[in-house]
Amino acid sequence: MDPIVLFLRNDILPEEKRKADKVQRKAPRFWLSEDQKLYKHSFSRPYLLCIHLEVMEQLLEELHEGICRSHTGCKSLSYRALS
Repeated sequence: MDPIVLFLRNDILPEEKRKADKVQRKAPRFWLSEDQKLYKHSFSRPYLLCIHLEVMEQLLEELHEGICRSHTGCKSLSYRALS
């Protein structure tokens, strides 16, 4: 996620050629909002907000045990996180 943000914001690519090619191939599927949040284009849904792994664990925990307290299964929980 961070290499894509750096490329979209400052046109900075990783030094390793293989990683740089990968970032250049993936970058057109993403865009940065005015507040510098990274979003991914989606075919059938609205844009998807990209989050770091540390934030993802907090999000899933909140959906599973927090306000929602649904204790749903993994497929339902992942769908809820995407939406």
